[in-house]
Amino acid sequence: MGCDWDEVLAYTTGKTVTVQHRWLGFVYYLLLFLILAYIGGWQIGVQQSYNLNLDVNGIVRANVEGAGADKLRPEDELGYCNKPYFDGHTYPCIYPELATGLFAKEGLGKEGSLYIATRLSAVTQLKNVNCTDMYRCPNWLPEPGTGAPYDDAKITSFIGDIESATVRLQHRVSIDTERAFGYFKERHFLNTFSPKALREKANPQMCLETDQKTCVDPHAILSSGDVFNVSQFLQLADIDLDAYQPDINSTYRLGGRTIKVRVGYSSPNHYDYFLATTELEFRDVFVDPSSAGTNSRMLYDVHGLQLLLSHEGTLGRASAMQGLLVFITGLGLFTFAKTITDYLLMYGCPKREAYSLFVRDLTPDFSPDNDQEKAVLDQVLHAKRSERIFIQGKAPFENAHTSMLAAQDGQTPNIGLARVRVSPTGDVAPAGVPPIVPIAPGANQQ
Repeated sequence: MGCDWDEVLAYTTGKTVTVQHRWLGFVYYLLLFLILAYIGGWQIGVQQSYNLNLDVNGIVRANVEGAGADKLRPEDELGYCNKPYFDGHTYPCIYPELATGLFAKEGLGKEGSLYIATRLSAVTQLKNVNCTDMYRCPNWLPEPGTGAPYDDAKITSFIGDIESATVRLQHRVSIDTERAFGYFKERHFLNTFSPKALREKANPQMCLETDQKTCVDPHAILSSGDVFNVSQFLQLADIDLDAYQPDINSTYRLGGRTIKVRVGYSSPNHYDYFLATTELEFRDVFVDPSSAGTNSRMLYDVHGLQLLLSHEGTLGRASAMQGLLVFITGLGLFTFAKTITDYLLMYGCPKREAYSLFVRDLTPDFSPDNDQEKAVLDQVLHAKRSERIFIQGKAPFENAHTSMLAAQDGQTPNIGLARVRVSPTGDVAPAGVPPIVPIAPGANQQ
């Protein structure tokens, strides 16, 4: 027996019903329009969901330089120099010698940092000659944190005109990140070592992390970095170094403050800096190496601004897989629109009972409880089998055509392999099986 490939490779699909109702169709096509607007306008146009978001990793560092003796503001213009401060003390100002590592220092690690001193307290400590047990007594006096003895020995000064100091930021994207975006050899993301003309055209800015429309331009763009004044950091972060802060019972010039600076990319050819503040104070206590002696040493207690630097963020790269996900999501939403419309058709419309006659098919009872239900099952199954035999071409066309004409006239049709009988009401039954006779309500069934 030969193999019928049409039957083996037959494709099964669903049957649809077209409901002619303008308002139902309006709801369905409105849902489709909203879905297309969401996918095309929001997911593709705004969110660019076809992109695969990758982390833009890199390294960032910073250093600070003083304004120079000839550019320092006059001391009498500085409200904190040699004038009574909020705590009743008068503090002198000293020259901002920021390049020595005493008033400014870079921090190393995965994320860079930089502190800029605003206040310097110096204490001359003497060797504790009475200490015979190095574990039980301090080697140097006065000891930090001992109250009056230590505080009375401190000589505190402010770093003059620290607001005019300049901070140079440098950064570069990692090689792995550039390769993930298809950048190789001489092709790189824009960074602070890129040609100055390209960076000036890109116009990088420093903006608030919480309000990226509030920005400041660099004080200068150098061939090896972007330069901002300390006053720009303070202005953007809305920090007044000399305003009294109740939560620390001091000022930020005395206590210090931490500022976070992040490098972020909006495209491989454009970056910006983003600034955020925290309430964390900054303090660094260390011994002046040049003052170390056998009987005395100089202990420095430095407070100021701490810049925490990071290179974070994500950037999208076109991905066929992500585009496929967007497409599949759209198909799912189309199915959702059809489901909503179907539920409205079957359960929400006033004529839902009439619609169900066209949408839902009813099978005979396959577990008949009486002769009539069994006759119905036999007749329907016979009609289905006869229809399939005819469609498969196993019944001669002439016999099938004659049978259909006979069925229309109420006669007994002959469909090739089986004979059926048509009752005056149009019921079709196989030969030897009585046609269905409707039972009046209340009639007794035997």
